[in-house]
Amino acid sequence: MAAPAYDEPLFQPWRTLSALFTFTFGQIICSTLVIFVVLPLCRLVHRDYATFIALGPGGTPKTPFGYLRISYLRLFTLKDPLSPPPPTATQRPAQGFLLQLPKRPQRRPSVAGIAPHRQTNQKPPQDVYHLLRIALYSLVRANARLLRTGNSCFEKHGLALSKQDSSMHLTLHPEDAALVISQGWGERHPLAGCPILGIGRRLLPEGFVMVYAPQDEKQIEVLHDIVRAAGWWVGGVALASESSADGVVLTRSANQYQCTVG
Repeated sequence: MAAPAYDEPLFQPWRTLSALFTFTFGQIICSTLVIFVVLPLCRLVHRDYATFIALGPGGTPKTPFGYLRISYLRLFTLKDPLSPPPPTATQRPAQGFLLQLPKRPQRRPSVAGIAPHRQTNQKPPQDVYHLLRIALYSLVRANARLLRTGNSCFEKHGLALSKQDSSMHLTLHPEDAALVISQGWGERHPLAGCPILGIGRRLLPEGFVMVYAPQDEKQIEVLHDIVRAAGWWVGGVALASESSADGVVLTRSANQYQCTVG
């Protein structure tokens, strides 16, 4: 005679507790990840995106796609923008335009961004900004055959004066860039000389620097010489600093420039 069949009990405490514990443990893991990883990451991205927007117009469009582009470019930036550009055996001329520069009296300003690349403090008074613009326009008028004014498209190869912070971006001879950096007048752009994966080339030359905004009229004179050094390196001629519009070709001998009318 077969043994009577018994139904399993409807309530099994150990199995119920085991299933409850397993479900709760999964919830704990997910909650922990959300609290300690996802939420801080979201806050970090939101804060970083707000900083990107706060840099103002110029450079990359202020869109999520533009932000992603900048985030990618950050992977290839310089470790130290205060490091001088490396000289090369093929650069001609071997020496730069500037013989010397005074030491900038202020500490270096805070700098942020890539495109745009902005100075976030030590912004000059409006009258100093206007005097700087006048000095640059005067330089253009004195070299009308060589220079023209216009909006900078990419802030890469020419002079760019930012309306946002009164800083300038320009390209200098490696020796001049090193002098500008060592005397506290500027720093290299984060992407200066950096090859970009996926593009296959460098977006900016080694000597592409930001020159900090002048704090007074006297500093405008120093920036005037730095701008002339940039014109000499990029254009191959010395820019007239007075009313003369004639360019001059320069060579350097015995720590002085010998000028020949071009």
